[in-house]
Amino acid sequence: MHSVKEIVKLYANNALAPEDIICDYVNNIIHNDEFNTFITITKDKAIEDIEKYHKTATKVHGIPISIKDIYDIEGYPTTNGYLYDKNVTPSKSSIMVRTLEEKGFIIVGKNNLTPYSSSVTSQNSIYGDVINPRNRSFTAGGSSSGSAAAVASNMIPCSLSSDTSGSTRIPASCCGIVGLKPTYDKNKLFGMTPISKTLDHIGLLSRNVEDLEIIFNILNDVPTKLQKKLTIGIPTDYFTENIDFEVNDMMEDVYTNFKNLSYSLVPIDTNFLNKNDVIITSRNIGTPEMTVQHKKNINKKQYPEYLKETFTKSQSISSIDYLIAKENSLKLKNEFNKIFQEVDIILTPTMPIKVPLIEASNIYYKGLNNDIEDVMIKYTTVFNLTGHPAITIPSGYVSDNISQGIQLIAPYHSENILLNVAKTYEDFINTNF
Repeated sequence: MHSVKEIVKLYANNALAPEDIICDYVNNIIHNDEFNTFITITKDKAIEDIEKYHKTATKVHGIPISIKDIYDIEGYPTTNGYLYDKNVTPSKSSIMVRTLEEKGFIIVGKNNLTPYSSSVTSQNSIYGDVINPRNRSFTAGGSSSGSAAAVASNMIPCSLSSDTSGSTRIPASCCGIVGLKPTYDKNKLFGMTPISKTLDHIGLLSRNVEDLEIIFNILNDVPTKLQKKLTIGIPTDYFTENIDFEVNDMMEDVYTNFKNLSYSLVPIDTNFLNKNDVIITSRNIGTPEMTVQHKKNINKKQYPEYLKETFTKSQSISSIDYLIAKENSLKLKNEFNKIFQEVDIILTPTMPIKVPLIEASNIYYKGLNNDIEDVMIKYTTVFNLTGHPAITIPSGYVSDNISQGIQLIAPYHSENILLNVAKTYEDFINTNF
């Protein structure tokens, strides 16, 4: 199937029409979705949208895209990856769906996910687990598992996801693709089933940086070209502690690659992250906010047992705990803003461990037995607390047939810098490896 860049070129040369591309993708999803990436296929909507564009002479980019099944589409169910009332459909599309439509994207379906975006694994007892196209023995990550696996398996060239503690970047890293969490923007969350209005971000997924750059440009009407060589900050603490030996080896290779690209790598002090437990800070914000969001439906909708337990646990998080966590997140923002006065980009692994096996639920980490999910989100959730834009890209270091991910972070609203550096690195890897 085609990349976003190829689709744009085909349209520009009048080699194919949107109808041709969209039908090819829809038929491929219907017949070849062996990794269980879709819940709903919106074929009728896709055809109607193309006809609407033709009638109104509106520019149609015609790029097929899927969306995580937490975003409302008028007339289609929002399952959230779990049981739902088949008689209830949204009367209004989410702001991101309307934005995609206005920009001429064609939505072809809604992706599988972990129920209510509540896990960074790829398990779903209702619609079936999402399978990692790179290696079936390893998790596809989550919670945007279906979106990432659909892109990685060529079911779709790009997908709209979400990211509350790493739910875009983690599955992107697990599936060896590119995942962007843009700068926090609460205005883009309308019509999306929330977890935490403080931590929720939209997410974008594609197979390569070049495609994601095209998508981001269309959605935001901004250029992303930047010519100067930049300074990259390398954390001295937190992001370097208790990491897998393979992740450590990966980062040594990555540092060498960036040096070969003539970037300046400088150490940055991130010891402040060890002074407060980042995971607890995230949980003390996200858990009560999720409970509040679902409170009115707790006795109306069906929820997984583990989510009901989470709702109950939220009662043990006091208002003081919540306010302290909010204060800690503000401190983190300020600390990173200071760092960005000295460097242009921060570079970290996406996870402290390589992509885990499907059956992994606990891992021996820092001398203790830890929940695998707490370990997987350790590096990503930091930037949900701060709201800075972050992207994960394949490092070029392959383990278990998966190019393990690295994470790049930039100042607020500097996605152009992220995409430029990520594209430069991607080109280097594709040329030299």
